[in-house]
Amino acid sequence: MSINVTNGVLKVNGSDKEAPGLDYYATNGFVNVLSNVIELTPPAPVITSLSQVLASPGDVITITGQNFVKVKNVKFGSTTATFTAVSKTEIKATVPADFDSYALVVVETEFGVSAPSSIGLKYLLYEDSLKGWGWGWGGDITWESTEKVSRGTNAIKKVAEAWSGLFMHSDLALNAADYQFVKMSIFPTESTKIMVTINSDTGDSSKGTTVTLVPGQWNNISIPISALHPELLSGGNFDSVFIQEFSGITISPASILYIDDIGFL
Repeated sequence: MSINVTNGVLKVNGSDKEAPGLDYYATNGFVNVLSNVIELTPPAPVITSLSQVLASPGDVITITGQNFVKVKNVKFGSTTATFTAVSKTEIKATVPADFDSYALVVVETEFGVSAPSSIGLKYLLYEDSLKGWGWGWGGDITWESTEKVSRGTNAIKKVAEAWSGLFMHSDLALNAADYQFVKMSIFPTESTKIMVTINSDTGDSSKGTTVTLVPGQWNNISIPISALHPELLSGGNFDSVFIQEFSGITISPASILYIDDIGFL
């Protein structure tokens, strides 16, 4: 038996049979012919992207992908979320009430389950408040400022004098092998550069990395752990993040860094 598709028409043994469902189920579906009955079965769903890197309970996120046909469930971890299947490539899902800071999202249809896609951070050092203690120099620090936030209700406000520093200690001991990235959101009021390190030797910038910030907007920063020299950490263990103004130029006394959602993925 021979099967082929030409100009949207499914041909079995040379005969023509219209297959209007072919476009709906996608051209990479499986075609089964049993007792002259043609059945088109779509493949399992695929998630290609989520509209948010970070999320809070109640947020409505967009899940983009393929093969969202006859969707049964959208799950954040083990929790089933409320959702609307907009099309075969888009789903709107509400982040569940028990979402903490990280979850694996999957889409389940009648034809299979997608590979998981992560949302959030495995550990948030700062989310409206610091999970530990901190200090700094070269300008005042407001640890729970409401002036400008990326997400939630608070952010750190740091008056950023030249070469000023901000040290944050975590209540939880961390290991570099458990994470791939350090992430944070920073809003600078003027152009600057920062140095970031997770090494307790904050005076040695060669143990960290630098990031240039664009002024007047939230910079969503993702730094590979590998760029922070985990090989220099004893046993890969660390419990702090240090951020230093590192532009090497004179910045105005009114320069401010707003810092939010510091964490590890």
